[in-house]
Amino acid sequence: MGNQITGTLPAMPATTEHLILNFNKFDNIDSVDQLGRMTVLYAIGNKLENINAKFGTSLENLQLAGNRFKTYDLNWTNDAENLTGLNLKRNPWVCDCDMVEFREALETNEILQKQIQCQNIHGAPFIDDLSADMFCYQEPATTSGGMMFKGGFALALGMFLR
Repeated sequence: MGNQITGTLPAMPATTEHLILNFNKFDNIDSVDQLGRMTVLYAIGNKLENINAKFGTSLENLQLAGNRFKTYDLNWTNDAENLTGLNLKRNPWVCDCDMVEFREALETNEILQKQIQCQNIHGAPFIDDLSADMFCYQEPATTSGGMMFKGGFALALGMFLR
């Protein structure tokens, strides 16, 4: 059931290769970039919303399921050329315009493709059901004195105020 450790991950020795942090209450990891020899990081079931770190080339297995991630930062794993295990499931991913770069990266990354289920689109798989144009569509601005409302509904006030 974990140790229920809270806050930010404390500094670890630079020689750390395996780090198991499952089922605690960590909300941030920001010292991993100093761990160039790390091959395995398990942080399942914490309260992680962000990782302010960049994993090195030696990372092979990254398990971040069941946290509070809403967006994915490609910098986390850009250098992780040996990454073969990744679990990002059960996070409240929000698929919107902030995720465009990530969505495009998914098209060529089979490891990531089935990991992201969009919370704001009824659990739709990010890669299967959504094109970049679809989830990042912006309504054109009105120029005829109308007002644009969320959801694309426009009301032309000029017609009613004569």
